[in-house]
Amino acid sequence: MSQMKTLKLTEPHIFKGYWWIPDNPEKKVAGIVTYTPNERIRLELIGGFENSLGEYVNLLDDDNSSVPLIYGKDSDAKVITLVGCHGSFSLNFNAEFPMMSYSARMLVYGKHISSIDEVCDYTAYVRFPELSYWAQPGVIKQIVNYDAEGEMANSTFVLPYLREKECDIFTCSCENGVNLSVRKWATYNSGELFLKPDIEQFSYLAMNRPGAGMSIPEISHEIFKFEQFLSLVTMRAVQCESIDLRDPKIRQDFKDKKKSYCFPIYVLTIQRPVFNPSKISRHNFLFCYESLPERMPDILVKWMSDSDNLQPIKHRLIDSMVYKPVVGSVDFLQVVQAIEGVWWRFREADYRTAHNISHGRQTTLSTIISEIKNSLSGIPKVSSMDIDIESVVDSRNYYSHFVDRSKKPKTLDGLPLYTLTEKLRTILLCLILELLGLSHSEINRVIAAHE
Repeated sequence: MSQMKTLKLTEPHIFKGYWWIPDNPEKKVAGIVTYTPNERIRLELIGGFENSLGEYVNLLDDDNSSVPLIYGKDSDAKVITLVGCHGSFSLNFNAEFPMMSYSARMLVYGKHISSIDEVCDYTAYVRFPELSYWAQPGVIKQIVNYDAEGEMANSTFVLPYLREKECDIFTCSCENGVNLSVRKWATYNSGELFLKPDIEQFSYLAMNRPGAGMSIPEISHEIFKFEQFLSLVTMRAVQCESIDLRDPKIRQDFKDKKKSYCFPIYVLTIQRPVFNPSKISRHNFLFCYESLPERMPDILVKWMSDSDNLQPIKHRLIDSMVYKPVVGSVDFLQVVQAIEGVWWRFREADYRTAHNISHGRQTTLSTIISEIKNSLSGIPKVSSMDIDIESVVDSRNYYSHFVDRSKKPKTLDGLPLYTLTEKLRTILLCLILELLGLSHSEINRVIAAHE
């Protein structure tokens, strides 16, 4: 991890410089890029990339003013790539130049990439505010000294120097060849005359794919999956704080010219706004790393799998658990559909084989809920649940199709629907944890600790 100033996705940034199209580097235009978190990346140009007034006039009839890449160099002499740009302009025939603006979906700071799909031997360092709470870094140590009478004499805080091999909290290798490491680090800034010492310790995610490399979209996809995992275990809407890439081909020499370091490449994208009603608290987490340290590599590998069978179910679970401050009929349907998805993808075939069912109608929802609940009987939280299966079926059918409610008399709403949704959500959570390889005793420990 670099100790240089990090470009955070959660903070606004302004970049002043010159900008050009990669195919026409001689045509450089002054402008300003403004990055607004969760809203936009916008380039404002004084002029434009076109060579004549006629070309601007032609744009008036052109609905496709998109540009794949725009290159730039800012006032700090750092190179920038804007990705996925769409332009608009204002044209005053009395002026000598137009005003051109572009919106971009991504900003790459520190490199001119040749294509969004360019594959490089990147190592990505990614920070999430919640990660340091979930897997505590524990870098800074406190040493308490006592005098002869057993009274505390002094307290010393020790910040040890961490070598590369000492940073890992845990590591794993995914099915697609991507290596993931949850790591720890600490930074120290003494301030002037040691008057304002600033010490920070944190955990972060390191990622690479040795031998094959990765493109920035591939890295973003892996980050998203880990973001989902962290949202599940912390029960919060997790948002990435910073993405720092290192390309071994982009290095900068130290002053003595004897050593060099990989220059950081920061990626800024537009993230979806999140809602978290409270501050980060480990007490609200589903479980922390320390709860299952030996099992965590295998759990994370299973979660990061790109299985088409599991991905939509994970999305429904996360969306229902952490992104909705209010539970309603939509949330109920999401949970029921996800439970059905687990059944159709992972259990239906075995159920038909066990009961010698080869043809006929699909298994009913009432059977699905009953069979799943019985299969989780080793988890006291589930076995003790009182679930009215008729209410589940009637409510699902009513809110899915809005049939005559008199024909679905056990349809629930309000507080009873909320209570039912919470029970079903617990069942869905147990199913996901089971698919991740946790035993019923481990699941019970996780669920019990969360209550």
